[in-house]
Amino acid sequence: MSDKGVFMFADDGLKFFSTAEDAAADMEWVDVEGGGVYEALFIVGGERLVPHPLNDYLVRLDPSGEVDLESLKSLLRRERDERGTFTGDPDDPKAVANEMLSKKLAWRWAHRWPRWPRWLDVRLHGSTPPHV
Repeated sequence: MSDKGVFMFADDGLKFFSTAEDAAADMEWVDVEGGGVYEALFIVGGERLVPHPLNDYLVRLDPSGEVDLESLKSLLRRERDERGTFTGDPDDPKAVANEMLSKKLAWRWAHRWPRWPRWLDVRLHGSTPPHV
């Protein structure tokens, strides 16, 4: 996986998505247009993403070309201190992304179906969830 994972700072807390398409699928244009729901969107490397409407409901996230790693670290620090969403170092966004991704995928990983014999399961899925 590349450094294209997306941190979404929203009014209900921090979310992490492995792709911009997954993050955009979680958004609705009416929430973007109304303001107040999404504070900031960053890729792991610190580049801001800008939402653009595809229609009344769907959103596309485009890179802004503006890399603001300090703002990302500041928002991550605030999120860890206020909500305890993660325990890692906010000065290392990639480590935070891996921690959040592993929490998000842990349940799905443990409960995926069908349950194959261990040797086949490892061959098909690997031995651990994916990382950034």
